[in-house]
Amino acid sequence: MLFLLLPLFNLWGDLKLSKLFKKEKSFFIADLIPAKSLKQRIQGLTSYSHLKEKEAFWISACPSVHTFFMKFPIDVVFTDRQFKIVALFSEVQTGKILFGGFKSRNVFEMKAGQISACRLKKGDLLHVES
Repeated sequence: MLFLLLPLFNLWGDLKLSKLFKKEKSFFIADLIPAKSLKQRIQGLTSYSHLKEKEAFWISACPSVHTFFMKFPIDVVFTDRQFKIVALFSEVQTGKILFGGFKSRNVFEMKAGQISACRLKKGDLLHVES
């Protein structure tokens, strides 16, 4: 099971960097970067040249993402309202459109290889704490 240390927030309000970690502490994202504005939500990771090993991008209220104009492959995790994983995509190359399903409400984009490194699977539950 994974635990997310994330603030409960207003979609358009200010957010601080948060942390993502596995209960056993074997997997840890030190910097979870939330999309704060409409521009950040649309642009996503296209302006990044890379993601650090312990860094991920979080888009809330989002059932799909694209990887057009990205400069590197990523892993993508979609969750529902309760942060239960509903879809996983590993090593996604540029030029793709991903749909997490009708229940998808959150997207976590991370460095390629992180899904397998932490053994994430569909149905795993993420927890949000303030």
